[in-house]
Order: sequence, then C-alpha cells, then structure tokens
Amino acid sequence: MKNRDTNIDIIRCFALLLVVSVHFFLWNGFYQMKMDGWEALLLCFLRTVSMSCVPLFLMITGYLLSGKNYLPLKMTYFKKLIYLLMVYLICTVLCIFFRTVLLKEEMSIADIIINILSFSQYSWYVAMYAGLYALIPFLNPVWKRTEGTRDEIILPVLLVVLCALPSAVNIKKQIIPELWTGIYPVTYYFIGGFIKRRESRIRADKKSILLIWIICAVAFSLLNYRVSFGKIFAMGSWNDWGALQNIVLSVLMFVFLLKIDTAKMGSRAEKFFAGLSKLTYAAFMMSYISDITAWKIFKDIIPVNSRPAAYLPAVVVSFLLAAGMSWIINKVIDMAGKAAAKKGA
Repeated sequence: MKNRDTNIDIIRCFALLLVVSVHFFLWNGFYQMKMDGWEALLLCFLRTVSMSCVPLFLMITGYLLSGKNYLPLKMTYFKKLIYLLMVYLICTVLCIFFRTVLLKEEMSIADIIINILSFSQYSWYVAMYAGLYALIPFLNPVWKRTEGTRDEIILPVLLVVLCALPSAVNIKKQIIPELWTGIYPVTYYFIGGFIKRRESRIRADKKSILLIWIICAVAFSLLNYRVSFGKIFAMGSWNDWGALQNIVLSVLMFVFLLKIDTAKMGSRAEKFFAGLSKLTYAAFMMSYISDITAWKIFKDIIPVNSRPAAYLPAVVVSFLLAAGMSWIINKVIDMAGKAAAKKGA
C-alpha cells in the first residue's frame, strides 16, 4: 500500500497483542500465585515477553518521526495531539459508562472528572505519549546534529545506561539511585531513530536474531522467576518498562519484525495489517472493557479454582473485542469528520 510500511504495521499489531497479554495478568490471579512450579515459570516467561508492548510503540514513534524537522514550531503540529486527546476522551467516556451502567460502580461527577484528568483505566500511556509528542520537535534537532558522527551511538547508549543501569544492579536491594529510570520514553524514541539510521547495516539474519531473542527471553524469565521464587511475583526496577531486559528483548523483536520480507505478502495481507494497525490506539484504551468482558466470560466457563494458565484464550478474545470496538469508534469519527467537512463546504 502507498505511504505505508507494512513491517511497521506488523510491529504495531504485535505490540497491541502484547498489551492485551500483559493486562491479562491483572485478571487471572498471577500476581497472587506463588512462584513455584512449571505453570508459574511459563506465566513468568509470558509476562516477561509481553512487557515489550509499550517499548515497541515508542520505538515505532522514533523510527518514523526522529528524522523529521518540525521547527519553527507551528500550531498545525499539535493537530494530531488534539485528535489523540479527542479519541482518548471518547474512549474514556465509554469506559466510564461501562463501569457505572454495566458494572454498577458508583461514580460522582467529581469522580468522573478526576478519572478523565488522571488518565485512568489503561490510559496512562496516552499521558506519557502526549508529553513525548510535545517534545519531539525539540528532540529531533539534537538527533539531527549527531548524524554521521560517533555521537549517534553515544547518545542512545548514554540514555540506556542512565535508564537501565539500576535495573542491572538494584535486584532485590537498591544500591544505586534510580533517578533517571523515568526517561525510558525518550530512550526508546532515540533507539527507534538509531535503528532507522542503521537498519541497512544490520547484517544478522532473522533466524539468528530470533535465536538470540529466545535465549535472552528465557534468561530474563528465569531471573524474574528466581527473584520471586517461593513468593508472589516481585516487581522492581529490574523488570520495569525501562529495564535492561525490556530494552534488549524489545530491540531484538523490533529488528526481527523489520526483517520480515513483506514483499512476498499479497495485497490482502498488507491491507489487513494496515487496517488493524490503524485500530491500535483506541484498542489500547478499549482493552479495559474487553479485558473485563473476556475475563467474565471465561470465569463463567472455567471454574474459579482453575489454574491461571487455563485463562490464556481470554487474551485472544479480548484482543478481538478491543479491535472491534476500536473499528466502530474510528468509523464513527470518520463519518462525523466527513459530515462536518461536507457541511462546511
């Protein structure tokens, strides 16, 4: 398809699946189970892998936007941000309706306002991305200045060290300060830009990258399992969004998916990934509804005392429901936009 990178569409779709997957652990009792046995190890592996979801989205942004010049800054740049916030508001209102009308939760007007302003449910990503998007015009000139120099390596490496060093040291006990771990959005953004520049120089083939990814995924999963062994799953800087394990796994997966030969795909496959890719933003937020719905469906089918792994099919159901709701929302917005344009003409 014209003006679309099918590999990026595939990465975006895969990232959405990982979003639903990582949310699955909020509902299946994983965080209450003891890390002991093969089921716990399997689920620990799946959670470790699923944590690449947000990093993949951020690297996509860096890959696509880091080479562009937005200065001098114009208000037209923020049109996309306004659109993103408008979609956020629609999705949040639907989530509030779901909670108050269908789940019978009590929410006052003040609660609703706070919910919207605090980016509740799964919408914390929107607030984080909005901040990154606002900074991109000023980040790009810095990145442009590094082109063709060793600084284009130093900058992302420095950010990785600042962001991820605590995750490699502060396991079980804080040894060094974690003041810079919160810069992971900028870190992944520049990593995405670095991959874009160096993409043609990556000589490793898909099989080699996938093998390295599998080895790293198993190793990091065993680390997470070992840290929590005999207790409930422990979360800390070593497995947070900007942790070294998530940076390594996300970069390897991103590069692997970039190397898929999409030229062999037919136009139908390209259209499918392009269409699904356009649904990921709203689906991210609407997965709050789809997660609860899928969870309730499977809780009625599978006994409550069943093992958490028995609920894995709920991930697929939630993914499809979230994509379906996003499709409806996007259709309504497109129809409203066309109607407004027609009326204005």
